[in-house]
Amino acid sequence: MKPKQSKIKQAEQDGSLDRVVQLLSLTIVLNTISNGLADEAADLMRSRGLLLGPIKQKHNAMMHAADAFFYEVQLMALKQRKMDMFADIDHLRSAILKWARLDQPFQPK
Repeated sequence: MKPKQSKIKQAEQDGSLDRVVQLLSLTIVLNTISNGLADEAADLMRSRGLLLGPIKQKHNAMMHAADAFFYEVQLMALKQRKMDMFADIDHLRSAILKWARLDQPFQPK
């Protein structure tokens, strides 16, 4: 379902659409980083035989929901910002991992 053209024009004129694009862009950047971290945790759990049963099901459901959300959002308005987001994701992920003291690769003891 698409909004009426008059509603889109009104949102463009008052700046609402730009704000929506910025908010959704940030949402995608943060969710992409979050999903990457969740995948890394899942990989580590899987390698140690800990990703089982309900945890595995919840992880899979979370990843499917994120994929569906990203697909719909990218169709809306983010096409012009897509390339910038890759650099934003890399930069912010590095900063977050450094802040969390997770910027070094995992080395088992």
